[in-house]
Amino acid sequence: MNDKQLMACIAQAADDLGLDSWALGRRAGLPEELVSSVLSGQTQAAVETLVALAAALGLEVQLVPVQPARRIVGSVPTIVDQAVERVAPELIVHVDDDGVPRDRTPAAGPPYSKLGPQSEVGPVASPHSKNTGRKA
Repeated sequence: MNDKQLMACIAQAADDLGLDSWALGRRAGLPEELVSSVLSGQTQAAVETLVALAAALGLEVQLVPVQPARRIVGSVPTIVDQAVERVAPELIVHVDDDGVPRDRTPAAGPPYSKLGPQSEVGPVASPHSKNTGRKA
């Protein structure tokens, strides 16, 4: 989240509570001019200002680790894939040539197929079926 998105969240929270920049500034112990300038994006908020605004809105500022992106590795891994797998194996997802993860069993047919268990000629007969598909 960048600073503009963060200020937009704070502005939305203030709006949800029906607080204008004067009321928010009063709650946060900050001058209305500063609050207005920060919320409009004209001034970048200092950490202390951000914490005071959040507290005035009943919010808390937290630092949360960003989830690293998973790396999809095909049937022929690159040198980078191999290096990432050595240092962070949990980030690697191996897939076969069809793009199906190797640790999962593929579904019975493509997920986009609306035909069900049919061939191009017609329904596929089960080996246990008494119906051979021939007319009597």
